[in-house]
Amino acid sequence: LATTIRPAENGKKIVALVEQRNVERALPVFLSALKYVVDAIIVLDDVSTDRSRLVLMQSVLKGLPVELLINMTGPWKRQELRHRQILLYFGRKVAGTHFVLPDYDEIFSANCATNGLLRRRILELAPGDSLYVPWVEVWKSVKLQRVLPSDPDMNFLTRRQTIIFADDGRVEYNEQSTG
Repeated sequence: LATTIRPAENGKKIVALVEQRNVERALPVFLSALKYVVDAIIVLDDVSTDRSRLVLMQSVLKGLPVELLINMTGPWKRQELRHRQILLYFGRKVAGTHFVLPDYDEIFSANCATNGLLRRRILELAPGDSLYVPWVEVWKSVKLQRVLPSDPDMNFLTRRQTIIFADDGRVEYNEQSTG
């Protein structure tokens, strides 16, 4: 999508690896939040049937750093680990050294982007290190999060995922590992 691939700065480049499917309504807010943290975005579109790809291309025209769009074809089949491996492969091809793997409904809040705090923390990671972050599942709107009383792991104060890491070249996504 991008006319040029941005080189790594000081040998480091933060790349978001994003899988999308039918997320046209959430995509503008999600991409806008990412731009404060990452240098580049690579998107794998998993056979969307809505206008997700069009919204993504419009975002590129508005200056968001989407460097690559991978379009899956054929019948839809959920293959999250395979898709993450594809995204990681291309993330490395565009000189990514640090990776962020958020879902479209996981966005960084303003306090993470303020003064580049989260960005600096990511760039401080040594190869092989990861950063655990608390996250909130956006549900119906940015102002409404879903916390299910029946699922204590859904508490945004205690739930964490490894979605940020500095690449050491050994990370792979396969059936035996979730990264």
